[in-house]
Amino acid sequence: ETGYITYKQADSRWGSKNYNGSSNMAAAGCGPTACAMLAYAVDGKTTPIDTMKFMQSHGYAIRNNGTAWNGIPACLTAFGLKDAHSVNVNSSMTEVWKYMAKGYCAVFLFRGGSKGGITWTTGGHYIAVTDYKVENGKHYLYTRDSGGRNHTGWYCYETQMRGLIPRVWIALVQGGVTPQPTPIPTRKYSGIIPKPTIKKGDSGTKVKNLQKFLTW
Repeated sequence: ETGYITYKQADSRWGSKNYNGSSNMAAAGCGPTACAMLAYAVDGKTTPIDTMKFMQSHGYAIRNNGTAWNGIPACLTAFGLKDAHSVNVNSSMTEVWKYMAKGYCAVFLFRGGSKGGITWTTGGHYIAVTDYKVENGKHYLYTRDSGGRNHTGWYCYETQMRGLIPRVWIALVQGGVTPQPTPIPTRKYSGIIPKPTIKKGDSGTKVKNLQKFLTW
């Protein structure tokens, strides 16, 4: 899942910002936050503040009602993802699996309710999905939950999601493929071990050296 990021809608950098005139990002910003997680894989810098402003300026931030459904594919497209659109949702999720198997990421809309001991939301909640696999005939999704329930990780559709998903939007990261982890080299590391302290936000040669060192 190299390239994606997990954001929380209640993050102090944007959680208290007004979103739709009736609620702030912490309470109603799951839509733009889910989109930002996917958009980050395109440029490595998009934050929920960026996607929040898009939703607001285009009329997708709806007072007393969160984020409009058609705002999800519009936002993903605006931030560089390809082929963003809704797909048919049925009891078998056939069309969704077809796209996920090709490397598409997604935004799932959950309705209120519980499945397999997991309560995703009591109302409605958008969650980013960035990876997919099939094991023993069951479908597993890597979810990135912006909300306080912290359901980020691998979850099984059949045992923990079925019946709770009324809508799914899929999209492809720019370049045509989902970013993949760097293969682990087999040779001995012969590069430079970085010495200076590196902080979040740093760039340049020392950061590249650290990335190479960690890979090796």
